[in-house]
Amino acid sequence: MTWTLTDIERLQTAGKIRGHKVIGKEPVTAKKGSKYKNVRCEYQGLKFDSAKERDRYITLKVLETQGIITDLKHWVKYLLIAVPNAKYQLAYIADFTYMRDGELVVEDVKPFDRKTGKYLLSALFKRKAKLMKRVHGITIKIV
Repeated sequence: MTWTLTDIERLQTAGKIRGHKVIGKEPVTAKKGSKYKNVRCEYQGLKFDSAKERDRYITLKVLETQGIITDLKHWVKYLLIAVPNAKYQLAYIADFTYMRDGELVVEDVKPFDRKTGKYLLSALFKRKAKLMKRVHGITIKIV
């Protein structure tokens, strides 16, 4: 069945279809926004999921140049559950890892809710953080 622009506008007005934009004569699904309204950005060729993550990277880079931290890495993958011959594996990707005073620090940048005074953590992140502690013995630092 071929839809005309008039058919699509009539269905939108009647509330039968939502989340579509009409461009020319073909309906196009509108892009869904980010859950926490973050905007992906880039800095010195590195991609970041948010401006807050980029700003944290800049801060850590300054600390590294001052010699306070060493071995700064971005988006490090940790395997949490590996099933032999399985197509999928459960992994956690840390935003940053670095060495400070001879100890490994694993950081994850999360949005902060000023109303509740808490970081916004998804249920999946909470499960992965618990697995990181059990499997690797690493506590994730949330910033």
